Amino acid sequence: MVAKFELNESHFRRDVNLVPGLHFLDIMPLLKDREAFKSTVDLLAARVREEFPEGIDYVAGIELRGVPFASALAYALGVGNVVARKKGKLPGLLHSSHYQTEYSFDQLEVQQDAVEPGAKVVVVDDLIATGASFSAVYDCLKKCQASVVGLAVPVEFPAAGGREKLQQSHPDVKLVSLVSLTYRGQKPKYDPADYEKERRDFLDFVSSCKKKDRCDISSAKEQEKVAKES
Repeated sequence: MVAKFELNESHFRRDVNLVPGLHFLDIMPLLKDREAFKSTVDLLAARVREEFPEGIDYVAGIELRGVPFASALAYALGVGNVVARKKGKLPGLLHSSHYQTEYSFDQLEVQQDAVEPGAKVVVVDDLIATGASFSAVYDCLKKCQASVVGLAVPVEFPAAGGREKLQQSHPDVKLVSLVSLTYRGQKPKYDPADYEKERRDFLDFVSSCKKKDRCDISSAKEQEKVAKES
């Protein structure tokens, strides 16, 4: 039985201005509050058990802020833990997928042997806004032939449209969230020169992947084409 606990805005720090024009949510106050963090994980675990009574095999945490929740949730559920990391951070053969946020163009990777074919996986992050990072991890896990059944997050920003996009693009994926907060993000003024540098760096990385056989060739070719057309 989960003790009565309500996750709310007081557990976070708002309006963290890391990128001009965007206001980030700082989850560190929640992480350092051992009782609030434990209760949050307990609630997520209870919700996941409720939504997936047949059980799951893995949770997959998205770097960086999804990892603490995923690790604790995996322990609470007694399942395996997978980590999706930014490009160039994981060893071995990788599946990769690009994504674009409000302020950057990036790539997430999962090791090719991270899960077995057919494994049921719930992706975990600290929040869902647009759902872009989830879609990238979803693509990676599908290349592992996993069955991605859910996304579990403490925080949801309904105004950012992530839930609707999830329902449209991945109708079989269930979204589990604990609290909805007001979204304060906005499109910043982004210097085209900065984007062009990111695009060149990304193409260089894809080329390196193919030469070193660090990621699957089909994925690299697909992402190279997207980057060149951008």
